[in-house]
Amino acid sequence: MSGFRLKLNGLKNIGYASSLQQHLPFNKNLELEYFFDRRWSLVNVQPILINAIVIFLVSFPEGEAEPMALVYNKKEAWADIEKESTGLTEAVGVAIENHYSERYLRDIHLLN
Repeated sequence: MSGFRLKLNGLKNIGYASSLQQHLPFNKNLELEYFFDRRWSLVNVQPILINAIVIFLVSFPEGEAEPMALVYNKKEAWADIEKESTGLTEAVGVAIENHYSERYLRDIHLLN
């Protein structure tokens, strides 16, 4: 899945990354399910495109955890840009990744 993560961040050495970005619904909230601490939970995610970087604003229903602002960084890991990353950071990042890979990459592969 690391290839998808790089495409999502729009790094220039990845083929058709810009065409993928054109189809992502930025500034639209998503409700995603993530798995952490042996249970499934819901999270609200709003992707925002700033230059060539996608920042995911994450909020938890009923204040289960503090909000996060996630990016996929150059170390090929999910990171919270406002505070130290944790296992929860990675769990939500994987849920974001799975959402886009299921929804968009499959469609792109069908077109090729």
